[in-house]
Amino acid sequence: MNSMILKLCNFFVIVFLSLTSIYSQETNKEFKLNPSKQKEIFDILQKNALIKYNQYNGILSKRKVTNRHYDPTTGELTEVEEALVERIEYFYKKPKVKAITYKKNGIDLDPNSFKPPLTDPPLPLFGPDNEKNYDLNITGETKINGLLCYIIDIQPKFKTDRHLKGKLFIDQKNYKAVKLKASFAKLPFGAKSLDIDVGFVTIDGFSIANKGTIRYTAKVPLIIHERVENEFESIEDSLVK
Repeated sequence: MNSMILKLCNFFVIVFLSLTSIYSQETNKEFKLNPSKQKEIFDILQKNALIKYNQYNGILSKRKVTNRHYDPTTGELTEVEEALVERIEYFYKKPKVKAITYKKNGIDLDPNSFKPPLTDPPLPLFGPDNEKNYDLNITGETKINGLLCYIIDIQPKFKTDRHLKGKLFIDQKNYKAVKLKASFAKLPFGAKSLDIDVGFVTIDGFSIANKGTIRYTAKVPLIIHERVENEFESIEDSLVK
């Protein structure tokens, strides 16, 4: 089930299309955005995404990872894993991960025994082929950490475990990603629920996921039945060519 976590540890965010006059539940106001302004925003975000993917191959991170395992029936905490890892999260291929330290239930273990599965990343919301994979629309506005943000509705065009579905929040002043709340269009094998809540920082002009929580419940009869909460927080991040 750790393969679900690996799909989520990096998010690179840029936006595409919409016009409307929509009631925004988040701000309790009627939301209106001039179509020409919206197009201007999308053009800027798409251009920045293409620059990033042309110049860089991924993100190098040193981050703290904590996995808490719970009994889904009683809610009892059954296991805690803590690791400090170096991770290269490639935009279009499987990541590379090396554990520096690793603990299970407070006991130090050989870092080499921390071997998470390595899977292909989610398909990017913007950049090459984004229109083939997603319908993205600005549907409202809200405040995140004091920042007034546009709300981008993410609807996948294909139901796979590499397509995201949910909401992206971008700062109205600079159009940088602030938060992503999402799941996958198709849950991975064994998953009964999966919720992603990720925050971003800006490095060299690009939005990079640096902190977040992923919660999921997995059930495969006679094999596994548990609820897992994964938290990660980056200590260092840099773009890699």
